[in-house]
Amino acid sequence: MRKITLTHIEDPEGNSPFKERNCFRISLGNGVIAGWSNDQYAAKYMVKINLELNYKLVTLNQILIETITHYRKVWFYITNHPNHAAIEREIKSAFASIDHSLEFATTRGHYENGNHMVFRQLFCALDSLEDILTSLQKVEKYCKHYVEVRMLQVFRDRVEYVRLDLRDLGDGEGNVEMRSTPLKEHSPEKS
Repeated sequence: MRKITLTHIEDPEGNSPFKERNCFRISLGNGVIAGWSNDQYAAKYMVKINLELNYKLVTLNQILIETITHYRKVWFYITNHPNHAAIEREIKSAFASIDHSLEFATTRGHYENGNHMVFRQLFCALDSLEDILTSLQKVEKYCKHYVEVRMLQVFRDRVEYVRLDLRDLGDGEGNVEMRSTPLKEHSPEKS
């Protein structure tokens, strides 16, 4: 089964005068750094983070399924829009980007920089999904399907909820005080 598995826990440095370096540290790709006094606490935290990330992955995938279904319904009307060729190209490119991002997120978590890569890929997938939904809204609005425009806004709101939840994941946890800087606003480079 495909799933996200983060594994990178930094070991204590030893005799550092800084207490945040003398603990087991987990750095996440959303800017959160959690410090733990022993490896068992750190491992339990990592399990919790992986469970949360996989829940976000399932949620994102469900929104993607609903978006693909909506796209196939709108597919008949896309040619009505004056900019239909560009819109269709953008949508197909965004779907491909999401596939790429989710593949990386589910296969690269064990890499040394996997804790960061997984978050980046999830944020990229969310951005691409947002782009698709925006394009679909343009088509639906042009065709005067206002109920569908609102339904797509509900999908966009769900995407934003996942993005905010992912941004704040793990903040304020750990039994060693760390100087953590969670992302307040995410605007990644599009890949």
